[in-house]
Amino acid sequence: MGGLAATAAFYDVPFALGGNGAALALLCAWVTADLLTVRAGEEVDGDLIGTAAIAAAVALMPLAVPGASWIAGAVGVVAGFAIGLPLARMAPR
Repeated sequence: MGGLAATAAFYDVPFALGGNGAALALLCAWVTADLLTVRAGEEVDGDLIGTAAIAAAVALMPLAVPGASWIAGAVGVVAGFAIGLPLARMAPR
C-alpha cells in the first residue's frame, strides 16, 4: 500500500499495479538476516544467488508489465530493509 500511495502522489493519473513493491518488501525483509551474516564473514546456508535472480525479475517487472510501478518497487525495497533489519538484529544467528 505504501508503494501505491507513493506512486499516486508522484503521478498525475494515479493508476499503477503495485504487487512488485509488496513482493520486493517481503524478499528484502527475508534476505536481510542472510546479508548480515555474509557481511560478518560467516557462511550462509541460504541460496542468495536464487534470491538475487528472483529480486531482479521482480524489480524489472515494470519493463514487461504495463502499469507496474518503479516507485512501488523502490518503496518496497526500502520498507523491506527497514522492517527486516531490526528483526534480523533481534534474532540469534
